[in-house]
Amino acid sequence: MRYHVIFAFFLLASCATLSSFADDKSAAAADAAQAQGDLRQFHDWLYRFGARPSDGAVARTVARARANPEDVRWLFWTGKFGVDGRVKDFDWVDGLRRAVEKEYPPAMALYGTLLCEGSSLVTRDVPRGVELIRRAAVKGDMLATSQLGLVYSIGLPGVRPDLERAEVLAQRAVDHGMLRGLVVLANTYQARGDGQKALQYVTQASDAGDPEAMRMLVEAYLFGRTPDLTKAVELFQRGALMSEPSLLEQYAMALELELAGLKQDRVLSRHMLRRAISMGNRTAEADWAYGQVTGAFGIAPAEKTGLATLQRLADANVSDAQLLLARLLLKGEHVNQDRPAAIVLMRTAARLGNKRALRVLEQEGVALEEQ
Repeated sequence: MRYHVIFAFFLLASCATLSSFADDKSAAAADAAQAQGDLRQFHDWLYRFGARPSDGAVARTVARARANPEDVRWLFWTGKFGVDGRVKDFDWVDGLRRAVEKEYPPAMALYGTLLCEGSSLVTRDVPRGVELIRRAAVKGDMLATSQLGLVYSIGLPGVRPDLERAEVLAQRAVDHGMLRGLVVLANTYQARGDGQKALQYVTQASDAGDPEAMRMLVEAYLFGRTPDLTKAVELFQRGALMSEPSLLEQYAMALELELAGLKQDRVLSRHMLRRAISMGNRTAEADWAYGQVTGAFGIAPAEKTGLATLQRLADANVSDAQLLLARLLLKGEHVNQDRPAAIVLMRTAARLGNKRALRVLEQEGVALEEQ
């Protein structure tokens, strides 16, 4: 009898072990499927302007990058085209460098682009940046092919513009599903002086969901020769539905100003500003600070905090923060009136490409450059 009991005990233990093993395999399979699903989200966003990766996919990707520091995929997707500003405590540039060291082509393309641009995160090194992009393009990476086309469409120190080559590269990228190449084609035709063809490609890219193309069209509808505020608002709305941070911010501002017949909806505008801020958009942060000072967007007053934030962002060359602070200084509201300081801020913002600042300077009868 005792042996029967012992046998039964071992049988139960074996079943539990097998069940645990099966559960482990099932969990591993589920994790692998989820990982592939997350990768697909990022890939579709980068190449075809699918839905922006979910917060869950972002959090899991950063966790995988931390847990698997040798896996180049996660290191790459924690970068510029992946988690955007939603993760604050992960050094994605360092991760990108490590992926480059392992010759991962998409990382080479992106890091090469960062080197060509230069920033507070990466010291500018055009020769090395272009070389990385070229090597990745030779490996067949379509992000690199598109970026190399961009390099030849605009030219860089040491790289002469070559519009014919730029067009070939951009078209090759588009033919292989890299829709970001459409804007490169637009830039190429713009450089050739063919504005109609450039507009055709920008519109095509915008229709495909390219945020850069949408922003280019918004600029044209707001500040072009024939402004069309209704079409600008339509693009704001589309961009907001895509959770594109800059267009979330612009739609919130359009609601606040009741642009093109919109009705003010401060609950919605505050929600969109919060979302844009959570994704790292500093213009939205400046809007929020302005609201703390003035009550715009129905934001609860916190004047000292708001002014400090505006000053910090203005010092960091956030052009919209410079413009908002300049407006306060011009009017003498919530701060001492200081027209000369306001003009300095507006000129700085305008030199950074802020069209609104340029318009305000014109309205104030002030030249962009000191006479």
